[in-house]
Amino acid sequence: MGYYADAGSTSEQEPFPAYGPVDSLLSFAMFYVFVDRATPTIVDVLTDAIPSVSPSGVGFAIAALLWFIFVVTLVDMARHQYEALASRPSGESDQNFYGRSMPDTTLFVVYAAVVVVGGVVAAWTFERVYDELETAMLEAWDNVSETKADLDVTWRDAAYVVGITRIAEAKESRGLWP
Repeated sequence: MGYYADAGSTSEQEPFPAYGPVDSLLSFAMFYVFVDRATPTIVDVLTDAIPSVSPSGVGFAIAALLWFIFVVTLVDMARHQYEALASRPSGESDQNFYGRSMPDTTLFVVYAAVVVVGGVVAAWTFERVYDELETAMLEAWDNVSETKADLDVTWRDAAYVVGITRIAEAKESRGLWP
């Protein structure tokens, strides 16, 4: 199949790109279904099969792989769309071809540059976000662990006590609200 699909039986209709928005939406939907459904299962299976492997490490590896595939797919889709818009269907005269609106190469390069810069910024800020998240999680763990030891309750009850204490402190500091 070429870059264009047959638009119908009438000669007045323009051909449309064969690789279009429906394919893109289906690809993204499958990506998110895989992330939501399959990733936890894969993490559980691998950590059960190999006990020395950390579940967070497996999850991070799968997420990194999926995001790499996602970015490669996005670039491939953009390339296909650009080629479909820039290529001439067979049988089209020069007058019709050059009269059509062509994609702006400068705009395409600007969009690609924005995506690359955004990716670089995300990569640079990842470590800071990870450190802050780790600090917050360790602090929460320490609070729950200390409450469990002080009150001699289960982990769940200790987590509830910590949560309710935070709510009470917030309500007390902000005053009466609803």
